[in-house]
Amino acid sequence: MTGNGNKVSSFVRLLCLLFVLAFGFTTIVATGGGGGGGGSSSGTSSGTGSVALLLADGPADDFEKIYIKITEVLLIPPEGSGREPVVVYRNPSGIKVNLLDLRDEDFLFTVKRNVRPGVFEKIRLVISEIQPVGGPCGQFKLSSGKIDLNPRGSFEVVRGETLSIRLDIDANKSINISASCNFRPVVFVDIETGAPTRPCPRILAGTINRIVKRDGIVVGFVLDLTGQRGELEVRVTDDTAVFDQNGEFGGRELLDGQEREQVKVRGRLDENARLEASVVVLGQVLEVKGEVDGPVDNSTGVELFPFTPFPGEELVGQRNVEVADETLILIGCDTEIGKGAIQAGMISSVIGKSVSTNGPDVLRAVVIFLKAREVSGEIVSIVDEAEGKTVTVRQETGGDVDVFVPWWTPIKIEGDGYLPMDLFCEGRQVRILIDLEILDPLTATLVLVEAARREGQVVAVDDFDRSLTLASGNVTVQPDATILDTSGTPDGLVEFEEILPGDHLKYFGLEACPNDTGFSAFVILITERSFP
Repeated sequence: MTGNGNKVSSFVRLLCLLFVLAFGFTTIVATGGGGGGGGSSSGTSSGTGSVALLLADGPADDFEKIYIKITEVLLIPPEGSGREPVVVYRNPSGIKVNLLDLRDEDFLFTVKRNVRPGVFEKIRLVISEIQPVGGPCGQFKLSSGKIDLNPRGSFEVVRGETLSIRLDIDANKSINISASCNFRPVVFVDIETGAPTRPCPRILAGTINRIVKRDGIVVGFVLDLTGQRGELEVRVTDDTAVFDQNGEFGGRELLDGQEREQVKVRGRLDENARLEASVVVLGQVLEVKGEVDGPVDNSTGVELFPFTPFPGEELVGQRNVEVADETLILIGCDTEIGKGAIQAGMISSVIGKSVSTNGPDVLRAVVIFLKAREVSGEIVSIVDEAEGKTVTVRQETGGDVDVFVPWWTPIKIEGDGYLPMDLFCEGRQVRILIDLEILDPLTATLVLVEAARREGQVVAVDDFDRSLTLASGNVTVQPDATILDTSGTPDGLVEFEEILPGDHLKYFGLEACPNDTGFSAFVILITERSFP
């Protein structure tokens, strides 16, 4: 973390102070003009740096979708520096993002090039509207449209380097249903130098602006991102899988002459904020997310597997997905696998075209992105083994399933960090990702435990034990808990000792395990103070 202009360390977790500003705040004239990130399409100019902005979110109880419309993102320099804010993104029409789509994948929002080096103190995020789908709220009241995110210490754009900023807009902690469905954004920020170290970002869509060649060979293209989010440089190599408008597989030569063509791209950002593409699909194709209902079957002479799109996707109802020899099947961050890996219960994103046959329409796949099979439900039994634990999960869909959890498997509270092992017990609601390479027994690669949300008024505070007494019961505050005072303006991170009797809290964590009492809190929001 920088202070006094020092360079940001290679990876810093920055918990934000949220300075919530009114809608009437005077607009600041900023450098960089309108539109998205963009900048020079030939790379970062000498003497400047780049900023990559990514969005993320965890789950939100009771809602199918939560759309937010982002109209502006600024980097704010220190007061008195004489420097103007840097526009990372600005579009009065905004871009609508479903936060709940970002549960397991980060969304590359934009890349801003040619940013003058310097120290910054805040990130300003402007949201014009928020719309839930499903759940108890037909509409949210947005408590503020302009949010200043002020990390503990400054951060710096360095000449010739990329600064990656990840905004985790925690929908679950932002929602207050009891107070007329208010949405007061709670945002956490990760800042790191160089390329993002998180998993692969979501598939990107846009239009090819310009093809880039070297010695007559296509080496990349400039992508105009959808929603006026600016330009992104995309690099291709002989290892890049390219599919034409008919779903035919070929090399990068297929890109020649494809200016103004729509395209979908998957890949990783490099240290120069360029996307190293692993897959490029040309033309107007469908991207449909859903669940695999069974393995690939060729009894009809065509290799098909049953697939049910999620609610809200472009296709409705179960249908077959056709898998050709040229279909690219990927898992994780672009690991190629065979058709035999496609199994019931896996989550999949299929890129392809809906085609008519003699029977029901078929989704002819060009690329299939698979996620590991998940087992979700309530833990009903835990048995210690020599190298781990066997966990029995009562699935949400019915039936019990045994999953082996090796000692080295990460166990986390979804959205709130690692779980102490003494809180891993029967009764927890979990989502377990299964190792594809180990079929017997089912073996976990990651265990995510669902956190509970509670609220109430503080009756007493025990500073020695870091515990709180509320009318609803006792709460133990974990040593590394995040405590945020949201009762006034500005919001701010506070210490445990600043919680007082009479304060009203909203807190997130876990109920005690059987044979124990109380609640363990990992995140606390002070929503009302006992003093004026």
